[in-house]
Amino acid sequence: MKPTKYINLLTDFGFKRIFADESNKGLLIHFLNSIMRFQGIKIKDITYKNTEFVGEYEEDKKVILDLYCTNEKGEHFLIEVQRAEQEFFKKRLLFYASRLIQEQGIKGKKWDYNFKGVYSIAILDFDMPESQEILNSYRILNEKTYKPFLDDFGFIIVNLTQFNKQEHELKSNFEKWLYLLKNLDKLKDIPLKLQQHLFVKLWFFRIFSANLRYILQYG
Repeated sequence: MKPTKYINLLTDFGFKRIFADESNKGLLIHFLNSIMRFQGIKIKDITYKNTEFVGEYEEDKKVILDLYCTNEKGEHFLIEVQRAEQEFFKKRLLFYASRLIQEQGIKGKKWDYNFKGVYSIAILDFDMPESQEILNSYRILNEKTYKPFLDDFGFIIVNLTQFNKQEHELKSNFEKWLYLLKNLDKLKDIPLKLQQHLFVKLWFFRIFSANLRYILQYG
């Protein structure tokens, strides 16, 4: 089956082709800020990090992340897309986030446990019973006071199945990104509300990327 004419942001190829490309750093920053503003975080710059972690022992399996970056404050962001439910999905998110913490540890005579913030962002294209809002934020909290155990560690789950707004209803950048995540490969013309610099760049890049994939697959 031939690929669609335009790139699909919810595929592994499409997501990484757009957001993991250094030339598209501005798109990733804009996308992250549309989500992290709800956490009170404003990102000015990012550094792409290695997405492959080798286990401590030879028999350990490699951990390969979808997309991993840090911002100018050293805070860590893991971003991934899931189109179908997976067994132990929540525990897998915790496992990956814990690896980002572990990698920061400075070992020696005096270990340094003061790791920078770690945020795991999952974009879901399936219903998860515990995440029935569009944007779901999870932290480790005190059961009585609901105060966070850590201020800079958490999980953010975006449930695309709960987002059903049409073009004329889009207001925030967050809503515009969700609309594009769901519809970029289906749109024939760029919507009026998305005729902003970065969205226009994405619009033209989707054609180039989709054509590149076709060439790689079919020559």
